[in-house]
Amino acid sequence: MESFLSAPSDIPPAPRAAKRIASLQDNERTHILQVYESCYWKIKGPGGAARKLDMNPATLYSRTKKLGIRRPSSAIGGRGDFQSRTHQKHLNLILNRQQASQPASHSPRPLRLRLPISSLPT
Repeated sequence: MESFLSAPSDIPPAPRAAKRIASLQDNERTHILQVYESCYWKIKGPGGAARKLDMNPATLYSRTKKLGIRRPSSAIGGRGDFQSRTHQKHLNLILNRQQASQPASHSPRPLRLRLPISSLPT
């Protein structure tokens, strides 16, 4: 006789907790991030993420916003690299000032005037 406290023998045991299955949104976010990183966060144009994903750049922008994807501050180039570009401009300015303060190693090219032939004395 079976007790009402024990499980009947014809019911299979409960399955173990399965791994969480990623949602379609999670997979899409992961895939877009991988493509962005492979393109160095270039979105449109030759070698851009939109071309690799075979989609319109405007669609990619809207999906990026919808999925909450943000460009990391460590990404190279573009607007996210403002500090580095500012630093480079500053270094170029210093280099140009140093070159201007050094005496020229050769004499400057003589000034040549181009006058119309009719203005020459006869």
